[in-house]
Amino acid sequence: MLSSSDSDSSDIDAFKRQSENATTSTSLAEKREDTPGREKLRSWLYSIFRIVLTDKRILVGTFLCTDSAANVILGMCTEDTEKGGEERMLGLVMVPGRHIVSMERDETSLQAKMQRAIKPVADETSRESQSTDIL
Repeated sequence: MLSSSDSDSSDIDAFKRQSENATTSTSLAEKREDTPGREKLRSWLYSIFRIVLTDKRILVGTFLCTDSAANVILGMCTEDTEKGGEERMLGLVMVPGRHIVSMERDETSLQAKMQRAIKPVADETSRESQSTDIL
């Protein structure tokens, strides 16, 4: 039979092992080198993508992240049908990888055009703030 002090010490030992494992995995993640695949994914971040689903719907949105199961998160996503039906705003969407037929950067969509139009304005604003910071 275990006394309360025995169970407390085993809980503490388990906690210490978990902490050591977390520290080890963090240091391994820091040491991990960037592979060409990771670099490509990073270059896709915040780009506009067009995804065709198995049911012929088309999603257009900002690529935010993916995982090992090829699930994709799109921000500011809109949905359209292949037949050119009505577009509807969805917002933040998680697209299951098993439903993706094709995925490509979309430089022709309205969102891409808006993003290009907004980006120079944001750059000018940051330049203005930098110049005022110097003064």
